[in-house]
Amino acid sequence: MLFPIVGRELRVASRKGTNYLNRTVAALLALVVVGFNLQALQYQAPARFSGSIFAILSFMAMVYCVLSGVRSTAETVAAEKSEGTLGFLFLTDLKGVDVVLGKLVAGSVNAFYSLLAILPILTIPLLMGGVTGNQVFEMSLVLINCLFFSLCLGILVSVLSKDAKQAVARTIASLVFLTLGLYLIGGLAAAKWVDMVGRGSGTPELRAMVMGVINLPNPTVGYWLIQSGNLGGSLKLPNPLLISSVFVLLESLFFLVLACLLVKSRWQDRPDSSRRKRLRERLALISHGGGETKQARRRKLLEINPMVWLHERGRFKLILPWAALGGIGIIWLILYAEIEKDWLEPPGAILTMLTMHVILRLWLTREACYRFFDDRKSGAIELLLCTSMSVKDILDGQVKAMGRMFIKPAVVVLIADVILFALSGEDDSEYVVYFFVLLIIFIVDMFAIPWVAMWQGMKVRSLQKASGGTVLRLFGVPAGLFFCFMFMMAIGGGRGIDFEGVVFFWLILCLGADGIFGATARNHLHGEFRKQAARRYEPPTGGIKGFFLN
Repeated sequence: MLFPIVGRELRVASRKGTNYLNRTVAALLALVVVGFNLQALQYQAPARFSGSIFAILSFMAMVYCVLSGVRSTAETVAAEKSEGTLGFLFLTDLKGVDVVLGKLVAGSVNAFYSLLAILPILTIPLLMGGVTGNQVFEMSLVLINCLFFSLCLGILVSVLSKDAKQAVARTIASLVFLTLGLYLIGGLAAAKWVDMVGRGSGTPELRAMVMGVINLPNPTVGYWLIQSGNLGGSLKLPNPLLISSVFVLLESLFFLVLACLLVKSRWQDRPDSSRRKRLRERLALISHGGGETKQARRRKLLEINPMVWLHERGRFKLILPWAALGGIGIIWLILYAEIEKDWLEPPGAILTMLTMHVILRLWLTREACYRFFDDRKSGAIELLLCTSMSVKDILDGQVKAMGRMFIKPAVVVLIADVILFALSGEDDSEYVVYFFVLLIIFIVDMFAIPWVAMWQGMKVRSLQKASGGTVLRLFGVPAGLFFCFMFMMAIGGGRGIDFEGVVFFWLILCLGADGIFGATARNHLHGEFRKQAARRYEPPTGGIKGFFLN
């Protein structure tokens, strides 16, 4: 049989109820977004706001497609490699292409079906007028192409990585560079090129040409070309959308072929060369210290809590959040130099705030999940429970480690939020209410996330599922309830509630999710930690009750 693993994975996927559930949820969320926008823009002519609904829906689908590689394929091969089971596959007649395509299909079926469920919803703006059939068709092809790109990049990075955590981090970094990074580099290069050749009547065309050439590998360019409505013109190309799509497709196929060629030679660790070994020793010396410095730091951390020492053995660990915030600050300053005062307006300030908030939340989720997930997987949790440390000591140590890593960066983010709010000069009551609601939700989330993430890390067999379960409970549940509420308001005419009421309703939902899921996870950790550490992974209790209790 040609590609036996692919056939098996497709048969298994056809029997999984989660695939049907996920595509249903994706379609419902897209419909709720449509209803929310109908409520917000109900007093405008349908032909005018249909373009806004199309742009919002397609943008959310684009973000989903870009992140699918992180969620679906980044862990596949790397997890097998770290567990030592990848080599067993090559004891059979399987080839590299069989393994890679099998892993790709196994990880991508769910994502592809969810995207297919969203695509018909994109035709609703077409029925309202203001959006053409060509735009819907072209956007559908761009989204499918972007999804394939992300999945292929994830599988290649997974082949090249030693473990799942490294693969996920490298995939995120690669996607950020190939999307946001190329836009930033293209903008700076275009401005520099224009300064070098001089300004004149051809300046906009020159800037657009430089941006287009640099962003050819960017899978999201097609979205912006369709939304701008300029599919040729300024780039002086016959069809830049076609050129960009073909380039991204070839790029994806290159990633896939390279993964097939490398997987058979990358399944086992090879001894380092003397040069690489010396480099590794130097990096370890810089990270962990040496001699008396290392011992003094070790004693200091052990006095706080052994879990803190486990988390902070490498000195670079605490620096990483600061480096991320520094990168965001540099990007913000560059954009401010380009846009100037417009970047200090409320939309720019809110966008900056949300970016910093989301990055810290997701990072905290990942770190809190990983410690217990990895220790339980390796059996270290059971060994830890054989020591004199109590469950309370272990949990307190993990919470302290998360606090030492994220509390100070979170405080700096809050200070930056207040500064941005002051610089925006906006005193409108709606903006003020929205600003303070965002701050309150961020603060409460930073306290609830560690508990929920630690419990999810103890329960599930996949780091991605642990992180995803935390995000779904703390962010997905309130978002789903909120959009359902707005959808019902749109159906009912939207009377009887103002903007402040909508914002406070969102606040109540977020605080309720933090309180319910955070308290439940904390009680589970204190009451069932030993029991959960001793047993193998078991499927959680089904239904809504199981979701809230687990």
